[in-house]
Amino acid sequence: MTPERYAAIDVGTNTCKMLVASVSTDGIVRHIDFTIRKSRLGEGAFADHLLKPDAVRRTSEVLKEFRTKAIGLGVSRICAVSTQALRAAYNARDVVDLFSRETGVSVVVISGETEAELTLLGAALDLPLAMNVLCINSGGGSTEFALRAEDRYRSVTVPIGALSLTSMYVKHDPPETAEVAAMDKRIAVELSNVVPLCQGYKVLNEVVAIGGTAVSLALIARGNESRDVSQAHLYRIGEGTVKAFIERMSLCTRTQRMSIRGMDPDRADMMLAGALILSRSLVLFDQPSLLVSTRSISDGVICKLKANEPIQPHSVGCECSRSPRE
Repeated sequence: MTPERYAAIDVGTNTCKMLVASVSTDGIVRHIDFTIRKSRLGEGAFADHLLKPDAVRRTSEVLKEFRTKAIGLGVSRICAVSTQALRAAYNARDVVDLFSRETGVSVVVISGETEAELTLLGAALDLPLAMNVLCINSGGGSTEFALRAEDRYRSVTVPIGALSLTSMYVKHDPPETAEVAAMDKRIAVELSNVVPLCQGYKVLNEVVAIGGTAVSLALIARGNESRDVSQAHLYRIGEGTVKAFIERMSLCTRTQRMSIRGMDPDRADMMLAGALILSRSLVLFDQPSLLVSTRSISDGVICKLKANEPIQPHSVGCECSRSPRE
């Protein structure tokens, strides 16, 4: 009997991704197709928390493309989730309604805690159940820290990501020393909220990093010109490698970064901020290295679809108390 196919769509701050996969009876998630599009839904929204028409239009077109492709691949169910860009937007409800009307895709806005849970559910597919694992998902607008330890799950979300930090602090190319220092200081302040996460656990067996920054770092470390993402999966990166990359990126223009072997051109402007987050995280948890995984929140969504378990929606726009027009 052919396993059912499912489609998981991740509407992120910087990119939209769709994973089409099946799940075997013993829980193995088999990827059938993966598509990523740079939509930058959160572009221009970090100051006033309003999603801009051009960004919404770009994302809507991507969702139409994804739905058509998923149907063509014979999926039985589609689940689309969205994260920080819609969580923090004043006009999130209007945008979600527009997506539903224009694309036929109902987008579920999820909380940071649910995002972390789904991320860890996906990342842990390749790791022994007995391990105490910390998963770091550094996205465009937020970073999730999810801990699986002693059969318990805990998570913390901080409202900083590679795109939001770059947009807020970097105004020169290459960035000025003061701009890099300001980003690093902001990261340190935000990560102080993550300290209690691992308190009480003596052993942390593994730190797993997922997302575009981690994958790109692995491909750059490997000098992978073809940008074969599979070559980044389960690749280990030491703290020294991350710090050396930060020093190099701090001196490079965007054009110079784009010429680096393994660099994703669409991510060249954000890589410094993303690497700073990962570096600070390793120091915070006193870890010498991290393991890169190409698993994602989408793998977690696929597991939920297979188990027929609902994904709890977040109250859209609730992270901003009042609209500036009220």
